[in-house]
Amino acid sequence: MVGVLLLIRQPEVSNVDEFLEITRDFADPKDVIREAISNAIDWRATEIKVTIKEDRTRPEEELVIEIEDNGVGLNEERLHAFFDLGKSISRIENRERSVEGQIGYKGHGTKTYYNSREIEVWSDSKNCTVHAIMDSPLQNLMKKVVPKYRYEIQSKINKKTGTKIKISHYNMSKRKMDFGHLALKDFVLWKTKFGSVEKEFGTMENAKKVLWLQGLGKDTPEKIDFGHLFAIENCDLNKLRTTRPGDWTKAFCKRWIFPNRPIIDNPGKSIDMVFYVEGDEAKRSYNPMIRGRGKTPEYGMYKVEDRYGLWICKDYIPIKRYNEWLGLGKRLETKYHAFVNCQEFRLTANRGDIGNTPPDLLDALERTVRHIFEVEIQQGDEYQAYEEAEELEKQYQTKEQERKDFERRRRRATRKKVYKLNGVELIEPSVEMGVVDSLI
Repeated sequence: MVGVLLLIRQPEVSNVDEFLEITRDFADPKDVIREAISNAIDWRATEIKVTIKEDRTRPEEELVIEIEDNGVGLNEERLHAFFDLGKSISRIENRERSVEGQIGYKGHGTKTYYNSREIEVWSDSKNCTVHAIMDSPLQNLMKKVVPKYRYEIQSKINKKTGTKIKISHYNMSKRKMDFGHLALKDFVLWKTKFGSVEKEFGTMENAKKVLWLQGLGKDTPEKIDFGHLFAIENCDLNKLRTTRPGDWTKAFCKRWIFPNRPIIDNPGKSIDMVFYVEGDEAKRSYNPMIRGRGKTPEYGMYKVEDRYGLWICKDYIPIKRYNEWLGLGKRLETKYHAFVNCQEFRLTANRGDIGNTPPDLLDALERTVRHIFEVEIQQGDEYQAYEEAEELEKQYQTKEQERKDFERRRRRATRKKVYKLNGVELIEPSVEMGVVDSLI
């Protein structure tokens, strides 16, 4: 008889590899700002300040990011959760009180800060003040060493609470232009909690929150109000066609909103969808990052077709475009400024995609969105009236263009020089080949 030994072993995690992978998993360096804003809101901040600057006393003129907020602050437990992996401060907050709508839950976000030379934290909570420094986090991780931090705690009653974080030599000070003020502001309004579309559905809990943003190249902070920007509705077709015949579609803006819509074949699961049709002029009224014709584009600017269309969201934060769900070509997608929020999405660790969502659920979501778009929007009276008026405008533009072309040819003909030779009128040719033809 052969003896069999039953063994039990707990799987282990290579902490240093896990830290390093998560630190590098955020492809866009600006994701550090997204995580900072989300953390501050989870910490119940009503006012946040983000400052980007260069430390010219350092050899590489280091990129320095400072984040301040007036949230609940960090006590010793929250401080450890801030630096630890898998110990989210949101979980602690949920344990201490019932909180819904918090974004962070894995403790991954603050690990973006590890891509730096130094992290320094100052924080006042209700019952204590803490100060912590982590030296050379990225360098240590590259050496396969989990970085340590030193900290001190002072027990005291603080009337004002809040946290300040300083991240020095972030991303090895590469891609600094990503942190130029205009590019950073655009990122905030399209990719962070401050670009949330929740107000469109009547959720006003965060409506009064304020962000003070100062990116590179900006001398003073700019106040940014909470919420994604849309054009103001301007959809009176009779008025538009009267005041702007020929180009009224540029100023047109119409909104459709569909809150709490059931997902096909998924009882108990729902989406929120907001859908805008915005003309080119309407888009530019709130978005200075759209490239203009004949103008030299600034860093971070983009074409309409590179940004607009259908975005999917979780926690009402835009995640990624999914224009294929509408089944349209690029020319038509550029008219739309639409968002679908679903709390059932399962995000990747860097919150950059919904790739962890079950395929059958994604298929049901696509069918739900397409049904709303094709049946409730496109077949509705308002959209039908818009499309009919748009077709008439195209006809008007065609006739107007033909009239202008004829007028241009007439003016050109009347300006030509005429020479009479032996009773024959010779007209000056408009191109060189006319001279060749006359000689043959």
